[in-house]
Amino acid sequence: MEVELIARIPLSLRDSEDRLIWHYDKKGCYTVRNGYHVARVATNHVSRASSSSGSVGVQGKYWRCIWNARIPPKGIHLFRDCDVIGWLWMESTLGLKVKNVPGRRVEEWVLNVIDILHGGQRDLFFMVLWVIWTERNNAIWNGTSFNACNAAKWTVTLLDDYQKQHPAGFSKHARPKAKWQLPPTGRLKINVDGSYRPECGDGGIGVVVRDEVGNCIAAMARYYPHVLSAIHMEAEACRAGILLAIHQYWNAFDLESDCSLVVAALQLNVEDRSEIRHIFREANGVANRLAHLASLNYLDDIWLEESPMIIQDVLYEDSCTTARGQAINVALVRRWTHIWLETDSILALRYFKNPGLIPWRLRTSWLNCLHKVSQITFRMTQFFREGNALADKFARYGASNVGAVWWRTLPSSFLAEFGRDLSSRINYRFS
Repeated sequence: MEVELIARIPLSLRDSEDRLIWHYDKKGCYTVRNGYHVARVATNHVSRASSSSGSVGVQGKYWRCIWNARIPPKGIHLFRDCDVIGWLWMESTLGLKVKNVPGRRVEEWVLNVIDILHGGQRDLFFMVLWVIWTERNNAIWNGTSFNACNAAKWTVTLLDDYQKQHPAGFSKHARPKAKWQLPPTGRLKINVDGSYRPECGDGGIGVVVRDEVGNCIAAMARYYPHVLSAIHMEAEACRAGILLAIHQYWNAFDLESDCSLVVAALQLNVEDRSEIRHIFREANGVANRLAHLASLNYLDDIWLEESPMIIQDVLYEDSCTTARGQAINVALVRRWTHIWLETDSILALRYFKNPGLIPWRLRTSWLNCLHKVSQITFRMTQFFREGNALADKFARYGASNVGAVWWRTLPSSFLAEFGRDLSSRINYRFS
């Protein structure tokens, strides 16, 4: 057991001196407040283990006396049987005779009251309970006096004010689904993620590096047999991404992680050209897959100037969310430099010849597409729809499904259209 704990301690890459760390605090800093909290929890744990749950020794005798004492429970007396509090129940609009509701304990009594009340009455009932407890604390600790009439009015006012600020059916709007975005021109984007398996105490990290057009220029997956926590793996993933950039002499890059705690810890005011940002998990799919496979010890490697086949579909899905002109985008991701693009749309052909015709909502992404085309040997032609059966079926499939799908081989359901295009004579319209 101790060997496992020692092996999980992360080692620093710098020759730094050892120092004491208060491991009960996430920042490693000791304060009187959290020291008192730890001592209190430990004391209560020992007391429960040796006293109230058992009957051994002298303490057991006293505990038996306490639990067997024939006195009314403190909670039920305060909320139901106290004559002073009874005036508050009479002043409230519930019309509830609390002493007539049976129950030996507070929990039992509250459940019986809930069965009697309905709708908004239950809200007022719980508000009265809160006011009773608040007034009791004020009387004990602040020396205030209790007035049943004022307390009843205060209960109604508090409930009305709260319900006005929190109307029924109010809910927060769900955030839009995040998508991976291309880095700025001249910069690289490094996505990192960590995976932790608490049942085994191991994990893995994933790192993927892409350039301004979405090409994967490096990837990393590494297995860690001894892991402290999920945060440990997220921090190791960030460190691996930064070290990879240092070793490859990349001095302008953006680092993205889906762990907000690690991102907040790394965002320091230091002179650096790199940026560290938080990204939602759904936009971090490539690094997430690498980390998951590494945690299972399926992958443990570094790829430079290439990308493993296991992440090709996720890379393509990310590339499909970054720009219009998906055929051009796929060609660049796959590093195809000599492209002949065929379409049965005369309008698309006109857009390529005259970008000013493109609707303004699509203009920015379309101009980005034209810029990418200028980097490769490209030709575009228009031809009849009957010679475009395969692409037409893919388009209909895409219109009826959500998300992007990448096939490494042609699906069997598309073979008929593939054979039709291959065997038919196609007439082109060159412009």
